[in-house]
Amino acid sequence: MHDDQMRIEDNRFSKEDLFALLGGFDAEMFACPGDMTGNTDPRRMKKLEQWRHTLVRRYKKLGLVDGAGNPREDLDRALEPLRQPTVTVSDESEPALWDGETEKRTVCIYLRGDLTGTAVIRGKGLRGGYFLLPLATPLDAYEAMLAIHRVRESFVAAPPAEHVVIGGDSDLTWAAALMHDRPSEVIGTADRCGFDPRRLLTVGDWWRDEGSRLQASRRGLQAVSTLSHFESAIGGAMFDRMVRNTKAALPVVCGYVVSNYSGIDFSGPEEDGIAYRLPNFERDGSFRSKTTIALPAIGFSYAFERAPRPSDPAQWNTADLIPYCRFGSFDFHETAVGFAERLLIIDENPNA
Repeated sequence: MHDDQMRIEDNRFSKEDLFALLGGFDAEMFACPGDMTGNTDPRRMKKLEQWRHTLVRRYKKLGLVDGAGNPREDLDRALEPLRQPTVTVSDESEPALWDGETEKRTVCIYLRGDLTGTAVIRGKGLRGGYFLLPLATPLDAYEAMLAIHRVRESFVAAPPAEHVVIGGDSDLTWAAALMHDRPSEVIGTADRCGFDPRRLLTVGDWWRDEGSRLQASRRGLQAVSTLSHFESAIGGAMFDRMVRNTKAALPVVCGYVVSNYSGIDFSGPEEDGIAYRLPNFERDGSFRSKTTIALPAIGFSYAFERAPRPSDPAQWNTADLIPYCRFGSFDFHETAVGFAERLLIIDENPNA
């Protein structure tokens, strides 16, 4: 870092700042939402030029950009994984803006293959904007993931560590059975997949006990509002009472969305000098994803995973193949860092 350069993490960037610095959208369209420029808007280039002019005026004196608006070395390195990530981690799914969905993500972590990268955190208050937190080591990345829902503070170890992959159930009906006190269905899944269900059944007992206690005290649970799989598992009305109305000091239910883009190219397309950075799934079919629901107070998590089978074609994300590319897993975690490490691992598809 230059002597006259402001620390990257101390600065609040607007979405226009980041769009100009990146020359287009970020790979997850989080910092630079997909509706920032219309596809047929003839003023796109003029907007970009205006944003670059503002960029120079604001950040050149801070040592973050040069006279042409290009980021200095440290800032450019922080922006690099936003252009071409290997793995991303966020607290919500990317919204379908064209369907009227609103942005609910508050943070997105963009990681390189060596698990260094940058956390992009949406600012609070009227000023909004975004903060960039460079992550220089894998441990920095793990701590950033644990900070998303303050898991470091609420985590309780659940030794011994246990990891189980569950195939043949693309809709995670075993998770709904667990939450709705249908033990025979959980036991049936355990028999089919070859694991002892007794420890897993205690999670359902804990959830129902905790839910009753919190409802009786009228204290809500703090959690992401995301995760439709969890919502369907515990029931919509219960979900609204216990999750959406959140007032607890620490999260009881946490959600993470992980995307693995290893081998996928974000270099195009580009129109009018603006990079759209859409992943080329047709050519690079190695995309995998994972939605994890964590109950840190008992060191437990379960996940809804998507990955192709070895025999599937590069374009496996089709209606006829998707049911075979979905599967589940659950974990008991001994350490918080172990939880973060497991969060990034997407299992091999167990389905035949």
